[in-house]
Amino acid sequence: SAATDDFPYVLNCSMLNTKTLPAFNQKFPVELLPCKPNQFSDFTVIAVKANAIISYSAAFILITDGSGSEISRLPVSLQQGVNEVRYKHISDISGIFTYTLFIDGNLIQSRKMIFAN
Repeated sequence: SAATDDFPYVLNCSMLNTKTLPAFNQKFPVELLPCKPNQFSDFTVIAVKANAIISYSAAFILITDGSGSEISRLPVSLQQGVNEVRYKHISDISGIFTYTLFIDGNLIQSRKMIFAN
């Protein structure tokens, strides 16, 4: 069953206009998927699809606010297939946030999410 709570927050996730990085996409055949919001909760699930087995040292999702300040850094393990990370939002901050996938220090892809209370 889906987790719910008493917070009337809404997370809306959509694609952020970013450049395609073909060299990295060949080395790291991954895709940052839209997050799956729960309209009655303060968390969302961020997914990364690995289209092949990849070799890497470190991968994480960086969440930043509208001014680019870091809000959270979530480590992610990349196995072939869909890999999910749960993000619990800080309840007193609202606005547009960016979540960005980094692999071995390389920016791979970014998307935005809107948190409204």
